[in-house]
Amino acid sequence: MREPQHRSACTVALLIAAALSGCASAPSAPPRAVAVPVAQQVPMQLGDAPLIYHEDEQTATNRYVGGTAYVLVNALPDEALALLDQTDSFWHVLPRVLDLKLIGYEGGDKLVELEQGTSIVSGRYTVRIRTERLAGGKSSIRFWLDKRRPHALDDAYGSFDMEPYGQGKTLVTWKIRIDLGSGFARWFFEERIRRAALTTPMRARSYVEERLDALRGPAAVRQSIRAP
Repeated sequence: MREPQHRSACTVALLIAAALSGCASAPSAPPRAVAVPVAQQVPMQLGDAPLIYHEDEQTATNRYVGGTAYVLVNALPDEALALLDQTDSFWHVLPRVLDLKLIGYEGGDKLVELEQGTSIVSGRYTVRIRTERLAGGKSSIRFWLDKRRPHALDDAYGSFDMEPYGQGKTLVTWKIRIDLGSGFARWFFEERIRRAALTTPMRARSYVEERLDALRGPAAVRQSIRAP
């Protein structure tokens, strides 16, 4: 396995603040699911504002920060899945994306190369994305870093989970875990990075609802949304 390229703490912080996401310790197997409350435990008063929980996790080899956020989206589950599963959605869901390219597939996983950052400093990395349709109208988009390729983090992984929630709505659950590694970046930027990462579900909701508003019209138009 290729070791991460050395980067300064400032470079890592800028890249993470731009919402870098995703990885497991091995490129061929997804990370384990994060244990979070099921939909029935989410308060019924969930409305325009998301519910956000800050969560830390310590393992034998990693120290993660991150959280879980719940947001209701005015879309059917299949619509939300189809839109968020499109590679181009990364332009809208993740901030400060400078470049984006679908580089292929491996074992059913999609490999997407991204560059994120600013005009002054940026980083390129590849994520593996696995989309699964589950029972009861539920679905999941899990992602993690392909650690065979250069990356700025010690570890990170996450997912979008979608399920029906009321008439014509979808409960979208965003889970993210990030390990910055030891040193200055962790000490100074950890909480800022957590806050940046937990803005993603609101970006996702805006993207899905705006795309559907643009497509809506005749009922047949809604059927034109297809996953890549």
